[in-house]
Amino acid sequence: MDKEMQIRIALSYMGKAKAASTFEEAEENMKKHVETMASIYHQDKTDDRIAKGYMSSLGQISLFYEQAGRIENGLEYSLQAFEIGKYLYEKNPQQFDYAIGYSVSCISVSKIYLKLRDAEKIKKYFDVAKQLLQQLQVKHPEDDMVGSYVAIKNDLDKEIDALLASKQKSESSYGTSSNKDTRNVKSKKREDNSQQNQRGKIVAIVMMVFLFGMISFVTNLAAPMGVVLKNQFGATNAMGMMGNMANFIAYAVMGIPGGLLLQKRGYKKTALIAVAIGFIGVLIQYLSGHAASFGVYLLGAFVAGFSMCLLNMVVNPMLNTLGGGGNKGNQLIQMGGSFNSLCGTMVPILVGALVGEVTKANITDVYPVMYIAMTIFGLVFIVLNIVAIPEPHLVKSDEPIGALINGVLRFRHFVLGAIAIFVYVGVEIGTAGTMNLFLADPAAGGLDATTAGFVAGTYWFLMLCGRLLGASLGGKVSSRAMLATVSTVGLLLVLCAIFTSTAIRVSIPVFQTSAAGNLPFEMEQVPINAMFLVLVGLCTSIMWGSIFNLAVEGLGKYIAAASGIFMVLVCGGGIVPAIQGYVADVAGYMPSYWVIVVCLTFLLYYALIGSKNVNRDIPVD
Repeated sequence: MDKEMQIRIALSYMGKAKAASTFEEAEENMKKHVETMASIYHQDKTDDRIAKGYMSSLGQISLFYEQAGRIENGLEYSLQAFEIGKYLYEKNPQQFDYAIGYSVSCISVSKIYLKLRDAEKIKKYFDVAKQLLQQLQVKHPEDDMVGSYVAIKNDLDKEIDALLASKQKSESSYGTSSNKDTRNVKSKKREDNSQQNQRGKIVAIVMMVFLFGMISFVTNLAAPMGVVLKNQFGATNAMGMMGNMANFIAYAVMGIPGGLLLQKRGYKKTALIAVAIGFIGVLIQYLSGHAASFGVYLLGAFVAGFSMCLLNMVVNPMLNTLGGGGNKGNQLIQMGGSFNSLCGTMVPILVGALVGEVTKANITDVYPVMYIAMTIFGLVFIVLNIVAIPEPHLVKSDEPIGALINGVLRFRHFVLGAIAIFVYVGVEIGTAGTMNLFLADPAAGGLDATTAGFVAGTYWFLMLCGRLLGASLGGKVSSRAMLATVSTVGLLLVLCAIFTSTAIRVSIPVFQTSAAGNLPFEMEQVPINAMFLVLVGLCTSIMWGSIFNLAVEGLGKYIAAASGIFMVLVCGGGIVPAIQGYVADVAGYMPSYWVIVVCLTFLLYYALIGSKNVNRDIPVD
């Protein structure tokens, strides 16, 4: 969806809010307006026009809440407007509009704190407003706008002086000693409650970041477990990937029901359900070691997949809400995403280090990894039950889910984008998973399980690096250009891996275990094919965001349904690697990467041709 169309949608929500007959209806449309403007702003923070529009939207919803008597809600949005005003002003302090906007945002925050009678906070923001307006008066003495805001500032200054005088008078002549004691106790209670809420919020953020990491930790456990399953149960490569497939097939089963559960129960309860299911899933995998049962392990992987699907739905919005939305919310999401990638890097390394010799690999060897997962799930479940967490805003549609799904499937670029998501997750998991099996096979890669796991871990580490790089380039390079570039480079790397002899060895830096127990980067001799495949991690790292942005363009009210379908098609992460594992059994490890070549070719086609929205005539309001 182009920027102008999104702005028109945002304005339509504002129109509905102004025409609303109830507070609830007006509030819902105001929030939709702000959310749409926030989405436009975060897509391209370099466009100052959009930043000013988003700042104005935040100011309007803040005023809306103030007029309704919900001062705390108004403060939340007013502080976000202040941050954007500050960003624009610091970017270009000589720009008249930015200086005015920043001073107005300071005044707005000061007014709210005046109502809350918080003298310390008033001074912090009002001093900035006074300084800015003094500078503007000197530079633009005849400007009517400056004059009007100076008048507002002067009136506010008198009110603030009156508040401070009142506080000083109260402190100097406050009733009897018993009244003083009562006042002090109430003040102390307020301070204690505020500190307690802040501590609770920090604890909740830490728990959400841990859960973000657990998504990758539990998901990435399935692929290196293929080495264990091949040895303990004599499984083929295809069967070795069955745990991975069971984990991802759960997305196909739970994607739509998970969205309905979220609508009915809310984010916190859904998160608690997800954590409980995750604990049970890992526990079943743990019990499969005692039972020495391949089937029990697959059941555990399947149950754990339910949890991962639900966590994918709730973690991002909850982190954004805990951060207060805007830049701080996005910062928490980026932090969680980095921890997610770090956990994905560590899992194959831990499994490889615990297994040691491939010929002796057993599920019981991996118990320490399962202990870590169950401990974190148990801890998070207890803490989330105790700590109060603000609930993210849920936008509910009056249309039935079936109608929304049928509607979104009319968009060709979305249908192809959904297939692209299916294919992409398969590429991401299959490339590293099959490489791990190849390297740990004595008749193929010839490495021990520990080193093979470390090489696979380096693939996930490069995905972390790629995500950080992609985040820095996201505002400068279009999603279409980014996806086309990484698909082409990934395609070339995989073709090099297929056509190069496995007998050629090269040294690449990978994580290693040292005598001191550290994990330094050291050089390791590996087949040159592995080097090419490890580098594919840089390409897969930024595909999800690019595909998602292209596929939801112009969907309007259908975006929620589109997200649910995307979650279902994450099951490609189980199906594509299973197909690749079967080809590896029949034709060999390197020929199996033709499956990845086909997938990357489709992603390149989608970037260049399939992602174009040819259904702009379909109404989306």
